[in-house]
Amino acid sequence: MRYPPRRLRTSTYKEKTMGRPLNKKWFGATGGAAANIPIRFHDGSSLIEGYIVSQKGTNKFKCSNDAGSITRICYLTSDGSAPNANYECQIIGIGAGGSAIAIAKITSRKAVDYNGNSYTWTTEDDSTESLLRLTAI
Repeated sequence: MRYPPRRLRTSTYKEKTMGRPLNKKWFGATGGAAANIPIRFHDGSSLIEGYIVSQKGTNKFKCSNDAGSITRICYLTSDGSAPNANYECQIIGIGAGGSAIAIAKITSRKAVDYNGNSYTWTTEDDSTESLLRLTAI
C-alpha cells in the first residue's frame, strides 16, 4: 500500500479549452479611435457589419452591431461563405492587392483562411471603418 494513498479519479472527461484566445484589446466598436477586428454576422433577417464583444471559443464570438442594439453569439461559417443564417458570422481580411479573404481561424499572431494559407495580421482604422490587413507568411 502506498502512503499517502492515491486520490481516486473523479472524472475521466477532460474539458476542452480554447487554445490561444485573442487579446481583448482587439475587441470593440469599429471606426473609433482604436483599430478593432471587424466581423459580419447574421441576426436572423439580415447581414450586419459589427464588432467582436468577446471570444467564447475557437470559432465562437459574441458579436454586436456598431450601435450596440443587436447582440448575438455566433459561429464562423464552415466554408467561408457569407453568413446567411442566424448565429453565423464571418471575419474578412484584406490581402495583397486589396483582395477580400475569409478567415477560418484567427489567433493572436496568425490568421488562416479556408484554403489553409497562413497570414500575419494587423488592424487599421481610418475613423470610418476598421480593416483587418493580412500579409502572407
